[in-house]
Amino acid sequence: MRMRKKSWAEPFLKENPDFVIEKPEVRADRWHELLGCTRLRVEIGSGKGDYFTKMAAMNPEEGWIGIEKEHNVAAVAVKKALAQPHEHMAFIAQDADQISTWFAPGEIDVIHLNFSDPWPKSGYAKRRLSHARFLKQYETLLNENGQVIMKTDNPKLFEFSLTEFSKENWRLCEVSVDFRRLPHPEDAITEYEQKFMDLGQPIYRAVWQKKKNERRTFMRKITLLLFCLCLCGCSAQGSLDGRLQAACTQASALTINVHADNVKDLYSYYVEPGVGRRNSTASSNVFVLDNQEFIMNLNIAEIVNVKLYDQTQSVTLPQGERWLSVSEGEFADVQGRTQKYAAGLMAAANDQVMVMVKTPYFTFTGLSNETGAPALAGEMIKIARTATVDEDAVLKAYSSRTKISYVKENLNLFEDEIPENGRLEEMMPNKPVHTGGDIDQSGETFDDGTSADDLPLNENDDDIQTPSESE
Repeated sequence: MRMRKKSWAEPFLKENPDFVIEKPEVRADRWHELLGCTRLRVEIGSGKGDYFTKMAAMNPEEGWIGIEKEHNVAAVAVKKALAQPHEHMAFIAQDADQISTWFAPGEIDVIHLNFSDPWPKSGYAKRRLSHARFLKQYETLLNENGQVIMKTDNPKLFEFSLTEFSKENWRLCEVSVDFRRLPHPEDAITEYEQKFMDLGQPIYRAVWQKKKNERRTFMRKITLLLFCLCLCGCSAQGSLDGRLQAACTQASALTINVHADNVKDLYSYYVEPGVGRRNSTASSNVFVLDNQEFIMNLNIAEIVNVKLYDQTQSVTLPQGERWLSVSEGEFADVQGRTQKYAAGLMAAANDQVMVMVKTPYFTFTGLSNETGAPALAGEMIKIARTATVDEDAVLKAYSSRTKISYVKENLNLFEDEIPENGRLEEMMPNKPVHTGGDIDQSGETFDDGTSADDLPLNENDDDIQTPSESE
């Protein structure tokens, strides 16, 4: 989730001009000299600086430069770096769009792209750090044997990157669809990366070398095609049950420190930048994650039933369905309330998996491949935790009833109106007006032998004339 704005971030970055370089273009072609190194590495998108600081500590003989445009997270990265020996390090808190002006041609040895923003919407493809427009800049800045090393948890971004590098004629040196399956002590594990490892999700990694003056062969094309096909069908390590449980547990345990930035008449919610919003109605939203849609529906009937009739909130999945995997648990929402959830995965057509998450206020439904299904369920839970619902507004919009107590109403039934003549007809909503002769019971005999003529008249019946004493 997006980090809350830190009031100290901007002043802190300005207080360290020797480390946070405000005008990196004036240092172009001088970085090796200024950092006292013969080999220069640059990480684009350093985030909170875990990889940048750990790798710099592991390789003090190399120069390390971190780049991060978001100042709130850049400040965290700089703070970590300044807490360790950092003479061979520097930081640029700016957008990497201008990277070609910050370094001289051939000045960089390695460029690192770690867990970059996938920008899932197709219209935002040019913003991806592995898009051709960036690759052209990398090609100029890297030396003759320069490399780009990429790690990601996103298979769609990885496949896109493989295609882009191939189009630009870069040489694929190394590739792995489950990099952490084996130990790699030479490569630092970030906090962000560890979360995906704990979920059993694969880490995709590739190393490219800048293109040579050579033509691509037919075999290279075939190899890339086969690899992409393999990647599409690659399943994450570990059982589906375990990955779903881990994804839901992690999403439920995350600290929520965001404010809803999508406010509707009936509810509000927050989604991370990587989740796109396609359309919405008063009670639903359609989101897009990794080019696949999922729906968020407000549980209107359940909310009305709970508010008016004190029914228990239900979070059970539809019964009778063949669920591949189910996970149930609790989470604390943004208001601190504990809510239950139920998440389930079901086989769908075309090797897809239907993902459903049910909470007291919302039902989420979407389609994904088996690899990404647990992560999608986790994303649904994260959105549900940030949401707040205006229950009174829901009642006003969808119900004209007011809350009643059936016990109280039953007890007061005979106290609201006492029949004037003791007849049950008087209690009916459209009771008849009784006049003499309307009901003739003369001559009738009841089961106990009593005649209707012997019954005493109700002295309150004004419409029945009582005989006078003179008669």
